[in-house]
Amino acid sequence: MDRHGHVHAANPAALRVLELDPSPAAKRRRRGVAVDTGALRELVARGGRLEGVPLADRAGRATGIRVDVMPMGDDRSLLIFRVRTEALVRELWTDDAVATVAHEFRNPLTAMLSALHILGSGDAGALAPGQQRFVDAVVRGVGRLSRIVDGYLDLGRVRAGALALKRGDENVRALLETIAADLALCHPELAERLRVDVAEDAHGVFIDRDRVTQVLVNLLYNAARFTPGAGTITLRASRAGREALDDSLRLLPFEILGEPSFTCLEVEDEGIGMGAHALTRVFDRYDESADSQQPGGGAHLGLHIARSLVDAHDGRLRIDSRLGVGTTASVYLPSDAATAQLLSRLRAAEEATHVARAAHLNVALLLLEDAAIAHDSLPAPWLPACVINPEPAPRAGEMPVWIMRDGLALALARDGDAALPVKTGTCRIEENMTFAGALRAAARNLQEPKSNRAARAVPGLEPVRD
Repeated sequence: MDRHGHVHAANPAALRVLELDPSPAAKRRRRGVAVDTGALRELVARGGRLEGVPLADRAGRATGIRVDVMPMGDDRSLLIFRVRTEALVRELWTDDAVATVAHEFRNPLTAMLSALHILGSGDAGALAPGQQRFVDAVVRGVGRLSRIVDGYLDLGRVRAGALALKRGDENVRALLETIAADLALCHPELAERLRVDVAEDAHGVFIDRDRVTQVLVNLLYNAARFTPGAGTITLRASRAGREALDDSLRLLPFEILGEPSFTCLEVEDEGIGMGAHALTRVFDRYDESADSQQPGGGAHLGLHIARSLVDAHDGRLRIDSRLGVGTTASVYLPSDAATAQLLSRLRAAEEATHVARAAHLNVALLLLEDAAIAHDSLPAPWLPACVINPEPAPRAGEMPVWIMRDGLALALARDGDAALPVKTGTCRIEENMTFAGALRAAARNLQEPKSNRAARAVPGLEPVRD
């Protein structure tokens, strides 16, 4: 590849990775990884030798591929892509072939369920008691298989970023009571053991009601499955703060960005619990170790899909368990649209920062204060140089700007980008600096007057605050 991004020679494997294979069979398959060729072009243009640079796809997501760049003269470099072959083969099977098979299963399963319901209702003729039991058993089996198929399809949509969420403000108490009432109709034996506990300060949550119901029902079924006898299962709701975030995100300067608000939905049981080994692999796909304490069918996708749905809500799913004591599944979700927006844009900014650093680019985080910054717009003079709230990694030549709240924005600037004429807190991202650390430094520089920073940098002088 040359510094303009033109591929001069490649083997078939590289063509598949870049989705440049011109053969009809390759066009039909479309199994290329679609890496970000703009990032590759920038790596080659640097002119140096690089090893093990992680690559993102065109949407800014990690691909699991690393590339070595070897300069060959004449502004060209040899790119060697490395990937864990075993993992790639598994991904192609689980996410491509299985999804295709699941899609083909869906229509005949729907037809089978309809026919079975007609038989069971007696509309096609009265059934003897023995026949009714057989039909009921088949209905349960086909229903279980339909849920597995739907799980595969949901998983494929989540991983492809194509799962559309219809989010809105929901009343927490009404949500949990509706779930409990539905369970009482369909599974009265489970409803007898279920207790609903909603804290006084738990009011609203910003969610797709159907998808979060899917998550909670899955967790309740798991709790019932592993809670023998008359053990109690509690469905609880309470308010939460920064403890809902990953450890690195808790350190972000929310005093400037705006404090996030969460609702914690918990499913707690008095069941057999899980050992440490099973707990570490509880979200793995197709892994049976977490379910090994009890027999059961299924594709072992339930918790993986549940976590994917929670992640899509900018939330977090945490499982705590003690063997022989019980398990608590905690679902942290944004309480309002402002928190969901803040977290979504912070994660997009963090991902774009990782992509830029992987390409060994010199970048800096900028916190920008301007009264003209609004929910989804910037001052007109900025627009030619900026792209607003990009979800995937921005293209080369664009300065991405994420609006955190009215009056405050976060930008990722490269060397040579035009300066913006506003109050700015800047932190150049050094080699060993985390995103959270850089953002804290930018916030400190935004708040602290330049004279104080200069005084602090001179030995023997202390800053004086007004």
